[in-house]
Amino acid sequence: MAYNLSDFPLSTEEPRIEVNLPVGTHVLELVVEDSAGLRSLPDTVIITVEPEEIPAATISSIEPLSALRGTTFDLSIRGTGLAEATGVVFYTQVIPTRPTRPTLPTRPTLPTGPIITRPTTTPIIPDLPDLPIRPIRVADSSISASIIERAADGIVARVSIDSSSVSGSRTIGVITPQGTVQSGTITFTVRALPTITLPTTPTIPTLTIPTLTIPTLTIPTVTRPTLTIPTLTIPTLTIPTVTRPTLTIPTLTIPTVTRPTLTIPTIPHFDSAVTLNSVKGVGKTIETKLKAAGITTVEALASASPKDVAKILGYQDSSRAKVLIDDAAKLIG
Repeated sequence: MAYNLSDFPLSTEEPRIEVNLPVGTHVLELVVEDSAGLRSLPDTVIITVEPEEIPAATISSIEPLSALRGTTFDLSIRGTGLAEATGVVFYTQVIPTRPTRPTLPTRPTLPTGPIITRPTTTPIIPDLPDLPIRPIRVADSSISASIIERAADGIVARVSIDSSSVSGSRTIGVITPQGTVQSGTITFTVRALPTITLPTTPTIPTLTIPTLTIPTLTIPTVTRPTLTIPTLTIPTLTIPTVTRPTLTIPTLTIPTVTRPTLTIPTIPHFDSAVTLNSVKGVGKTIETKLKAAGITTVEALASASPKDVAKILGYQDSSRAKVLIDDAAKLIG
């Protein structure tokens, strides 16, 4: 059984107890009592509980690397030691204004009196070098972020970019119990939509219509000539006499054609009683294998190839199959 600090004082009969103590230094007084009621002198024990060491936080990547202003999105930040993160800040760089040099005070006017000539002296102002101005990082108030997910390898933040945010790169900082860790060279860019410049309305030039002067049209007098029609003489057409030639039809001699005698070959007669068993060397087992492969007649066996028959019967050499095929061919003539 484990005891908390609020359980003190406590007593137990077990030789060993478990106590949960918060971080800090604690002084405990131990007293042992036996069964007879005799108590030991108190023994003081000082116990210091150190806080658990938390690894330093780092940022290894962010996604996305950029977004448009005026939008809200989820930003994924990956790294180590971010499980206890409490906030996300966006930093922008600002160049401070260089301080102006102090001016020398004006010399007061001397009272009127005797003229005393004094040597003119010009105060010497040391020429101070212009020190380089380093940009500083300040939190950008135009970007807000809240953490919505936490994990051992990173966090997810809901980010809102104001529409008035200035475009450019930002450094991301994650607030942890050990301090704020920044993204360093990994920056986030705020983008803006390109400005579309509409063309100006073109100026329409003034159109000056010139005055059109219509010239006077003078129609000349046309004298129509006299048309003389010549006399047309039609010549006499003489049709010549055409003599039709006599057509002589030659005598056509038809040769005598002798029809050849058609000899019909004698078709061998197949005995219907001839079966696969009639082939020499074909027993019941071979007949069963041939019929299972589709060779059911002597004619089919005679027309089969030795290679196929040897494969069906399981012969290593096709010569045995050829002997069966040749014997089947002899039976059918």
